[in-house]
Amino acid sequence: MINLDLIQIIIQGGAVGLLLAFGYLGYRLANRLMVFGFALITNHLSGLNLTLTKVEKTLTRLDESIDRLVRKK
Repeated sequence: MINLDLIQIIIQGGAVGLLLAFGYLGYRLANRLMVFGFALITNHLSGLNLTLTKVEKTLTRLDESIDRLVRKK
């Protein structure tokens, strides 16, 4: 026959098991979100780096064009 103490132990064991399962799943989800966020930020920063390189080249050409126009006058 099952007494109340045994039922309490089974329920508490199930609660601890659920706590561990949800804790592990939460850890996995947080880890994946951090990896995804890191990849997103890295891609964004590399795109900004390429854009800044293009802007730098354009400003250099613009500076050279202005210098040529000033020398002509």
